[in-house]
Amino acid sequence: MRSYTDAAAFTYLSLVRPELITALTANSASAIAWLTDTFNVDLYVVSRLAGHTFSRTHRDKSGAPGWAITSALMKKLTALADEPDPRVEIAKSARVVRLLEESAVVVGVEYEVGESRVEARGNVVLATGGYAADSSPDGLLAQHRPDLLALATTNGDHATGDGLRLALALAAPAAVCDLTQVQVHPTGFVDPAHPDAKTKFLAAEALRGAGGLLLDAHGARFVRGGGKEGRGERAVEEVKKHCDFYVSKNLMKRYSNAAAFAEDTGIPLNNILSTFASYGQDGDRFGTVICPECTCRCGPSARIGRQWSSNGHPINLNACHWPPMVLASLFVSLKPHI
Repeated sequence: MRSYTDAAAFTYLSLVRPELITALTANSASAIAWLTDTFNVDLYVVSRLAGHTFSRTHRDKSGAPGWAITSALMKKLTALADEPDPRVEIAKSARVVRLLEESAVVVGVEYEVGESRVEARGNVVLATGGYAADSSPDGLLAQHRPDLLALATTNGDHATGDGLRLALALAAPAAVCDLTQVQVHPTGFVDPAHPDAKTKFLAAEALRGAGGLLLDAHGARFVRGGGKEGRGERAVEEVKKHCDFYVSKNLMKRYSNAAAFAEDTGIPLNNILSTFASYGQDGDRFGTVICPECTCRCGPSARIGRQWSSNGHPINLNACHWPPMVLASLFVSLKPHI
């Protein structure tokens, strides 16, 4: 846990809040156990992703942990609401319009359902997401990060900061923090059918964490990847379900080999082959790489040999998945705590 805590503290630097990091790290194991034991969510695949010093990201074998967790919780919630004497009431197609407050204390919400307005009293938790999909001229993104307005977003159209607005509209506005902290996710798919769409489909970090390399329009690397680069077929198997899903959405294509990819994209084949041949060699300008069988960051003397993956076999440039194009996208903004 100490390594986990130190890594989180290093990431946030001057913004670090020790009490929040302690809560996150100290409760993470019990939270995973709660999801796996109580809701039977499969989170037994553990990966090392961007910025991590060891493998610690849990996900399911399907490659969609967010959906696995959300769907399991929703099924349980629905079951509770369907009990003869339900402890839970679910209001669908409802929109919260106001937080109820008494003596500067939030005591409930007022919401709309059809033409009716309903008051519900009790404890309130705002879980409406961030605001990274709000690119309106007077929106929260324009107020707090106008420099990011031109970027695409991978957020759904619901992430417009509604909860923040409710909290800030109180007579005694909620104390919010870090509203400038908007994550720019490095990879979002460009849909060939809608290349100019403001909303992009997120290209999972697992693709880079498993060993994917990012190449520019000339077939050259332009940035160090997120994790276990050059893992060859082992990496392909690890994210196979991700890739199959992206292929079904026409966001990724299968090619029989690098030559077919080069022909389809117009990127010179020799450039691609040269990029893979130089990976991990002396003079690789992207610095350290990951040791074949350990999780430390090692120097040049431990670099993986020419076109060799971590399982000791040559990297296979055949039968690969290649996305047509990815670009940086707004991913998430922080939420308020009341």
